[in-house]
Amino acid sequence: MKIPYIILLVLWILAGSWYAKKTWCGTSAATKPTATKTAAVATTAKSDCDYSLMVKTDDFTVKSSDNFQFKIKSSKMLDPTDDLQSTLEKIAEYVNANPDRILKVEGHFHSTEGKAQQHENQGLARAEAIKGYLVSEYELSSDQVSLSSSKVTAACFLDKKTPLLKGASMTIGDK
Repeated sequence: MKIPYIILLVLWILAGSWYAKKTWCGTSAATKPTATKTAAVATTAKSDCDYSLMVKTDDFTVKSSDNFQFKIKSSKMLDPTDDLQSTLEKIAEYVNANPDRILKVEGHFHSTEGKAQQHENQGLARAEAIKGYLVSEYELSSDQVSLSSSKVTAACFLDKKTPLLKGASMTIGDK
């Protein structure tokens, strides 16, 4: 009497394993459709966690593969990479040469981070830290830097010890 139950149990486990693999692991590489290069570029550009920093106007474009980094629940900026510093230098040169333009810094935050001490949210505190850095290191006029903030998705946070890799976005506009 126990042998039919054991056989049914083994078949149940095998069928469940097959179904789980098919459902959660996807199809084999041979049957997966191949993505075109254009589709991959479009997906990357729309990602909430594209960590690059790009500033583009009609007459100026600059991009860094890096961005400002902050620890979770902190507005203290981590040291920028050489690539980011080079990009910031070009941005500062452009803004300083165009006094009718303004650099808009948007600090990013996640809703689970709570309020910053003197700001509405961590994003504004981060934008303020970036503005201070730009004014002191690249001699930007504080009148040419405006601040805002926006929430980012949880996917940008790997865990509580990992820095927020995309601390800000920047745009250049008219005063």
